[in-house]
Amino acid sequence: MKIKALVLTTSLSRYEGDYLANFIYESIRSLKEKEDVELDIIAPDTIDSKKYEKRNGINIYRFSYVLPRKYQRLAYGSGIAVNLKNNPLLYLQIPTFALGFLSKSLRVYKNHNIIYSQLVFAGMIGVLLRKILNKKIPVITTFWGKDVDNLIKNKKIYKLLIKEGDLFITLSPDMNKDLINAGCDRNKVKDINIGIDLKNFKYRKPKKSKKVAFLFVGRLIEKKGIKYAIEAFNKIKNNNFELRILGDGPLENELKLLVNKLGLKDKVIFISNKGVKDTRKLSLDEFNKADVFLLPSILASDGDKEGTPFVLMEAQAMGIPCISTYHAGIPYLVLDNKTGFLVKEKDVNSLANKMLKLAKDYNLRLKFSKAGRKHIEENYNQDKQIKKIRKEMEGLLKNGKL
Repeated sequence: MKIKALVLTTSLSRYEGDYLANFIYESIRSLKEKEDVELDIIAPDTIDSKKYEKRNGINIYRFSYVLPRKYQRLAYGSGIAVNLKNNPLLYLQIPTFALGFLSKSLRVYKNHNIIYSQLVFAGMIGVLLRKILNKKIPVITTFWGKDVDNLIKNKKIYKLLIKEGDLFITLSPDMNKDLINAGCDRNKVKDINIGIDLKNFKYRKPKKSKKVAFLFVGRLIEKKGIKYAIEAFNKIKNNNFELRILGDGPLENELKLLVNKLGLKDKVIFISNKGVKDTRKLSLDEFNKADVFLLPSILASDGDKEGTPFVLMEAQAMGIPCISTYHAGIPYLVLDNKTGFLVKEKDVNSLANKMLKLAKDYNLRLKFSKAGRKHIEENYNQDKQIKKIRKEMEGLLKNGKL
């Protein structure tokens, strides 16, 4: 069956090599290359992007919503919800953002038989677009994490999406439950974690060395729990240990002050993405230096939480043992005592104990390394997961939506 999908998204890698929202682009690209789905993408404009480009045979159209371009700040960075929280003046950009999104979608639409939206705002644009077109086109919305919380907090705004969306794809059973509790039809909610392209993450056997590098990769925001990783590292400080933190975000200065206060300046290394064009290569380079990966995620004070963090898939695919928390969809991703360790949120003592245990026990790192790679191959292999997405698309088309 020929599928031609119009992809609507509020976030997308801004250029080739960009790590920001690259997981969204990779999932879309895989649909084209591995499942022969024809695709056109519509995404917000940014000063770092081209207004139009053809990447891997996919047309990418960017819509403008504020002039000059440098003032378009609603999307990207930490995401729309966080950007609005940090700068309430950005609420003024929402009307032009929505109008620009709809207008570009109407101009690009040409006999597409699926509207495939990424993130909740794009899902709403998808159902509005269908109404304007007055066509029986299925609208699929994939939720990636924070946007589930956005829907829950703004049910009145997204009432139309909840009622008329045809399929809601989530990354974990935890997200499924949240959507159903928010009013989505349970028969329309499917747990299909997109996974990762394993060919991009080569397995490597852990190295034997007294020197141990702990690594965190991600946005420096509250839900990532980075301060607890720093406090735990302080409890096990050792001349042979270092903690590497790759990322940028609003908590950067606060975290650096904490490091200085604890006297860890020489042992905690901050690596910034700023000004780096190929952020994907930078991340892979850091993965290759790491012995243990840390992601001590927590429920943030504003209710923000993880979905199933892709960095945990990537780290395990490369054979890096992970330590994370019992939080959101993470326990499906890191299997406690099998592929890594899980601790309670904000439990600094347990986190420190698990860090020290892995640092001192090479055989345990090796065991977790092999089991982690196998777990990702079997359960988060993008090749397998993308087939499920195509199957869902075919089912909607066969059931008379077109």
